[in-house]
Amino acid sequence: MGTDVFDGFTVNVFFDEDGYYLAHFVELPNIWAFGSTPSGALVELEASWELVKERYQADDGTITQESLWKSDRGAFNVPVDTQLYHTLTVKAAEVGMDLYTFVASRLATITNVDAEYSGEI
Repeated sequence: MGTDVFDGFTVNVFFDEDGYYLAHFVELPNIWAFGSTPSGALVELEASWELVKERYQADDGTITQESLWKSDRGAFNVPVDTQLYHTLTVKAAEVGMDLYTFVASRLATITNVDAEYSGEI
């Protein structure tokens, strides 16, 4: 495997409770692969990554962290009560954001995920 095979994204490999190694992108946790060894998981992750890149290239899309996040919209669901949902919706509208972007930006802010997060995914 070459040094740039994952295009600069950070890869995490860990042993899971089922006895397999899981490799995933830290910045893109929905892209992952399993293997019976750490190197096997990385080989599978490389194959998964190539498929993701092919999908974007077929659509003449540029592959960036932001463009990949856009394709995963809706993958993170948090049940909230009606009053909180209404409040979040109003606050998002007040700042001119859609609900998903507003909640993601607030989560990034309170967890200090990215000091330069613009709120635009």
